[in-house]
Amino acid sequence: MASSEVDWHREMLADLPRVRAMGAALKAALTPGEVVLDIGTGSGLLAMLACAYGASQVYAVERGHILEVARQLARHNGLEGRIQFISGHSTAVELPERVDLVVAELIGDFGLDEGIWSVFADARRRFLKPGGRLLPEGLALHLAPTAEGAEFTNWVGPLWEETGLDFGPLRALASQVSRNLWAAPDQLLAGGGCLLRCDLYQDGPLIPEGMVQAQITRAGLLTGWVGWFEAFAGGQPFLDTRPPNTGSSWSNVFLPIGEPVAVEPGDQMTLSVRLDPRFWSWEFSMPRRGVVRQCSDFYSYPAGIFKPPPQPTR
Repeated sequence: MASSEVDWHREMLADLPRVRAMGAALKAALTPGEVVLDIGTGSGLLAMLACAYGASQVYAVERGHILEVARQLARHNGLEGRIQFISGHSTAVELPERVDLVVAELIGDFGLDEGIWSVFADARRRFLKPGGRLLPEGLALHLAPTAEGAEFTNWVGPLWEETGLDFGPLRALASQVSRNLWAAPDQLLAGGGCLLRCDLYQDGPLIPEGMVQAQITRAGLLTGWVGWFEAFAGGQPFLDTRPPNTGSSWSNVFLPIGEPVAVEPGDQMTLSVRLDPRFWSWEFSMPRRGVVRQCSDFYSYPAGIFKPPPQPTR
């Protein structure tokens, strides 16, 4: 069955903490009478809220077929005359005027994975008035080591017992896949740290990358790292997906390290991550143990299909 774009937006609209956080940040950022651009408007929620908070004109850009639903919803709520809907990618459309505020909820499960940094770079140059504002204004990406996710690697033994067939080669490929889960905070083995801070008023790198260090605070079997994001407005975080994040329409990300490693309090470790849009790559190391693991979504494909990606820089 094909996935429905409408149902994806229904899921986000039903996430009231998400709606509440974005709505409050928008209300605080907007001065009545201002002109607003909503990029990736989806169902039109933020465009309609901008009208409710006093925007004189809203431009709502969307490339998906959900745009037709947004138009219908604006009419249904008596706001059609105050919102101009524009079909297309924001980098390929034009506006009749510059705006006071650009807002976009192009925030993926790990913050940057829906392209908000490059989209805002274009919007700042072509659409924003001098002194205009962005929402969000920045993101921070965090990672922490975890004992969660063993189910992604421990299925081969039971399958062998059931069938007598060895699926080890497929397990090796699958153990390289970055995944989504709703992380359990009691499975974290350390507090973790910030991988990357993103100032959306500045142009970002073509391929974002960073490094995080952690010191284990409780013994366990390390299986990978869990990631989450914070979004900022007015210099303060207004939204985050730190575990526990159960029930959110945003999940956490999980970066596996291959074979689990037994760790003890005080163990030091480093994770370097390269967020290439094609293949995420990460290098896990515990120098005192002599452990170094090169991991990437690229390695989840059979050899020869794609050109190997560059490794994260330390």
